[in-house]
Amino acid sequence: VEVNELKIFTPGKVPDYVQKWQLPRENETDLILFSTHADDEHLFFAGLLPYYGAELDYEVLVVYLTGHQNFNLIRTHELLNGLWAVGIDTYPVIGTFTDFRKPTIEETYACFLQFGETKEMILEYVTEQIRRFKPKVVVGHDFAGEYGHGQHMVYAEVVAEALELTNDPAQFPHLAEKYGLWDVPKAYFHLYEENEIIMDWDRPLESFDGETAFAVSIYRGFQMHKTQI
Repeated sequence: VEVNELKIFTPGKVPDYVQKWQLPRENETDLILFSTHADDEHLFFAGLLPYYGAELDYEVLVVYLTGHQNFNLIRTHELLNGLWAVGIDTYPVIGTFTDFRKPTIEETYACFLQFGETKEMILEYVTEQIRRFKPKVVVGHDFAGEYGHGQHMVYAEVVAEALELTNDPAQFPHLAEKYGLWDVPKAYFHLYEENEIIMDWDRPLESFDGETAFAVSIYRGFQMHKTQI
């Protein structure tokens, strides 16, 4: 049995603990983080969200591949609580692709097909988000899947391919007509060996009372994902 608490307020000032989400801003996004699952954004990209989204107050959007709808909707609540805890108040884009785990990219694509989900569908999904929000920076997963997760591999590969076609009107022309074209100026992939950038996430952040960006991600953000801990 799952029990959720519902609170209803009379007119007046809403308590500070109530999450007040902002809509994503089309054409005005500074950074998109393409996170496969809820909790990946805090683990493999630890430090990024509290630093750029809260400390520097950039327009940061997280785009998830899966919303875990085939498992437990509690994870959606954890997802939102985790973002809020690290200073992100822009409501994320939550994909509907099936959540599962396979050790290779080939097996992952094959499993997606069993659920009626093709690589072309994932590529269209990513292309839509890039053209719609026009980010200045895109951040994606490790091509080796961090710890060997096939869905991370797929998302990294598809994001990289999307970056090559979002400025081509012949690719997904219905999206080009709806949102226009976009050529992302900068893209970074976790653990990518060429042109490597090492981020220092151990500096204190004023927006979090001196906590470091790494600590905020792990001890505030990830702690909201109680089903994964």
